[in-house]
Amino acid sequence: MSTDRSRVLLFHIAISSGHKMAALAVAEALELLRPGLQTICVDSMSLVKPVLGQAVKKTYLSVIKSFPDLWEYLYFSPEVYRSTARIRARLNEKNARTFGRFIDEINPQAIVCTQAYPCGVTAAFKRLTGRNLPLIGVVTDYVAHAYWFHPDTDAYMVPSAEVAEEVARNFSVDPALLHVTGIPIRPSFLEADGTSIRESLGVSSEQKLILLMGGGNGLGSIGEAALALDRLEDSFAMVAVAGRNDKLYRNLIALSKTSRHRLKVFGYVNHVNALMLAADLMITKPGGMTTAESLAAGLPLVLFDVIPGQEARNCSYLLREGAALWGRQSCQVVHHVRRLLRDPALLEDMSRRAFAAALPDAAMQIGQKVLAMMDATSGKTQAGPNPRELESERVLANTSC
Repeated sequence: MSTDRSRVLLFHIAISSGHKMAALAVAEALELLRPGLQTICVDSMSLVKPVLGQAVKKTYLSVIKSFPDLWEYLYFSPEVYRSTARIRARLNEKNARTFGRFIDEINPQAIVCTQAYPCGVTAAFKRLTGRNLPLIGVVTDYVAHAYWFHPDTDAYMVPSAEVAEEVARNFSVDPALLHVTGIPIRPSFLEADGTSIRESLGVSSEQKLILLMGGGNGLGSIGEAALALDRLEDSFAMVAVAGRNDKLYRNLIALSKTSRHRLKVFGYVNHVNALMLAADLMITKPGGMTTAESLAAGLPLVLFDVIPGQEARNCSYLLREGAALWGRQSCQVVHHVRRLLRDPALLEDMSRRAFAAALPDAAMQIGQKVLAMMDATSGKTQAGPNPRELESERVLANTSC
């Protein structure tokens, strides 16, 4: 294809790295589909106040750790949604002015949001300014809540037909705006080399490799699960990813020095795809991105510490697809792992079911739809350099993907 000087702005939030990874995945697809197009990925919380972003992150982690049922209530309660409508509208309009200044500097031809908050603020910006700028929401869990949906959003990319039907029914969204694409993972995800990971651990093709992780923040009882699994007499090796959880990392390192099974410990990593492709089984929490990536890798899951809300819905989806088992307690996790290690046919069947449910080309599908919307409105939106081009280039140098 010919090169393009257009720009796409992708808003995410850094509270959950899954939203950022989804934005990066769509950005990678857009650059592959249209060489020369510029993608700009931005943590939307940083546009308001960085201090506020840190406070929200701290509150989020505290709530899901201490009051997980409250998290589900806040997101999915119709009463909360209705009672906060006025204040949310005011906050979105206030923040739309800050967003608007940044959007004017970047001068994008489309905006993609992988989290509901920036989608709402950008929709308010469009409503206040009358800008005919394509705004696309990308839902990154196998459920969508009411805070996603605004009249000025032009399209939503959703993970499944079931979610599309629920959204159309529950939130009165025009079905024409809903596109079933899957959750975007990087187009290069499946190109990673899992074999080298196994070789570095000394894991033979006959031995099973179990991956343990709890997302970028290292949430959940990973250390407890690793300790319980180490008591099993079956032959296997383990890889544990602690993410940004320094305490968990230290505990896992200490365990690795005394464990009867080979245990390799990582902190935050950028090669999760290689680890997934190397593993035979993963013990994890069902975040949206983790779910999409594990399905693409055909990796059977044993789920634990499922948070009410989005994770619970992701868990239900995986269980229905036959790609996962769920352990409410560590003893149940160990039971499931023992069963899978001793029943290769079941493990293989779960892998096949994961592959069958996967939509690994979701990012490319989303990229194609974004480009089509850009082209359809190219005569109506501003294109090319604006009068603030030099300032815009300075901003891009600090925010490009």
